[in-house]
Amino acid sequence: MSTVLELWQSAPNGEQLLKALENDRALKQQETAKPKSAFIDPYNVYGLGGTRAKQAVINYRLLRQMATVPPVAAILLTRLNQVARFTNRPRFEGDIGFQIIHKNKTKKMTNAQRRRAVEIEEFFLKTGWANNKLRKDNFNAFVRKIVRDTLVLDAMTFELVPNLKGELAEIWAIDAETIELVANAPVGYGRELPVYEPMTKDGLRLGSDNIAYVQRINGEIVAEYSEEQLAYAVRNPRTDILLADFGHSELEVLIEIVTGILNGIRYNTTYFTHNHVPQGVLSIIGKYDDEHLEAFKRHWRVMTSGAAGKWAAPVIAVEDGQGINWTPFKQSNQDMQFNEFLEFLFNIACAVYQIDPNEVGFKSWTSSRASLTSSDNTAERMERSQDKGFVPLMNFLANVFNHEILPLIDDEFEFTWVGLDEQDEDKKLERQVKQLGSGIITVAEARKADDRDELINPATGKPWIWTQAPANPQLLQVFMAESGLNQPQGGPGAQGSEDGEGAEDQDQRDDQQSGEQDEQQDKDPAEASHERELEKMERRHELELEQKKLEHEHQMELEKLRAEARQQKVNKSLTETADPRNAPADDEAVEISITWSDY
Repeated sequence: MSTVLELWQSAPNGEQLLKALENDRALKQQETAKPKSAFIDPYNVYGLGGTRAKQAVINYRLLRQMATVPPVAAILLTRLNQVARFTNRPRFEGDIGFQIIHKNKTKKMTNAQRRRAVEIEEFFLKTGWANNKLRKDNFNAFVRKIVRDTLVLDAMTFELVPNLKGELAEIWAIDAETIELVANAPVGYGRELPVYEPMTKDGLRLGSDNIAYVQRINGEIVAEYSEEQLAYAVRNPRTDILLADFGHSELEVLIEIVTGILNGIRYNTTYFTHNHVPQGVLSIIGKYDDEHLEAFKRHWRVMTSGAAGKWAAPVIAVEDGQGINWTPFKQSNQDMQFNEFLEFLFNIACAVYQIDPNEVGFKSWTSSRASLTSSDNTAERMERSQDKGFVPLMNFLANVFNHEILPLIDDEFEFTWVGLDEQDEDKKLERQVKQLGSGIITVAEARKADDRDELINPATGKPWIWTQAPANPQLLQVFMAESGLNQPQGGPGAQGSEDGEGAEDQDQRDDQQSGEQDEQQDKDPAEASHERELEKMERRHELELEQKKLEHEHQMELEKLRAEARQQKVNKSLTETADPRNAPADDEAVEISITWSDY
């Protein structure tokens, strides 16, 4: 009872009271939800003073050195550039970028919510609410930094800097190599973790129980963070009790592959710098004095020097018992070896990073090695590569932003990428066109599904009738017949009938149909059926004639607009210059965009 009274005092209205009760219930659930399993080994804490640092075959510094190997650097730069394309707002419909949307996707956002979403987008673009001379990163630079760290180290960190009110004000990318974890995971029954002692003023203010991460540079702790002050994320988590909470970088898998690439490149490059083996040995058969030998050397050098002399055939006269013998050391042009082996290594590196070699510029290790412009399945392979590597990376980033940043700003919204899968957008448009063509949906229904406003007829203040008509020709005839339309209404310029006139016309049609039915009852069934068929054919013929008339009028209007546009272009050319050669030909094709609002 005392707890309820305390909550009532802290919550002045009913809505806040319910929220306070939910928070209290969540806290109680968290207090009771404690696993009994061990997730880390308390006797293998490798950091100093109770912190945990990743222990692997190679450390973070060596991983970064491996990332400078040209083929690996090409893979990383390709992915970085692909991600960087999404670091801006979409400029137009169908463009790519990022967007802040409401979590409830079925709910249409209000104007206030739209303004709030735009404010949050500005926060991401500037990586903070206000400009800071110390913070030079925009969203593009921020994303490039953290994505490089996650691709090289599989560790991504950034600091969440609060203002004086404790609200999130800025985000800063942090070197993931300098971050260590404070051991606080469950270790099982009967075991205890070493107690971490704060080393900085901020750490003393936070308390040892609230410190989750520390930054260590040159063996010295320079910063301490709580869970709310630093975001730490890995793409490839593991349950390994020795490496729990640490990622598994692709470069750790590629140690032997990168070593093989380095050895192959060094072998080929040292051919030009450390090769002391000549092309061959020229043996002179016979006895010659020094003067004749020097003369022969000069003659040979003159004949064979230079680019053109490489293929010249020197002619030398020799006597009996004399001659020249050439012993080559280079048997073929295969000294630059390991070409296919290097391609194989490049393909393995691309496979681990889930990227198609054609995206990077390498040959794909497949049976078909055609170029990008040929009619093979290269484009399809690159699309699959996007699904396997690029899209999961982007989803990982969006999840991190939604988990670490958005709850500190406004938990009603979420971060999402726009145009991430262009193929899905194309399929959606294709599916929508098929549905419109088959009459499953109308233009009005399609616009409503895309959260677009209705197209209003300014003359009547109501939606255009043509937006509610099916695009299927057969169904369109039925729609026109049932609506009693003598001509298609819905294009701008066609005036819709008033409600009263429409009601009177409908009553007249109902009376006419009722009278016709009474007459049909008095006739023979076969004769009545024949007359009905004739009436249907006559009505269908009238509709076809009306449609042809409308199409003819529409074509005449198009020709008229084309002629006006052609004349305007001619007049403009004559105004700009008096040179008659600049005037367009009479049969020049002028492409113009025609819409219903033009006539």
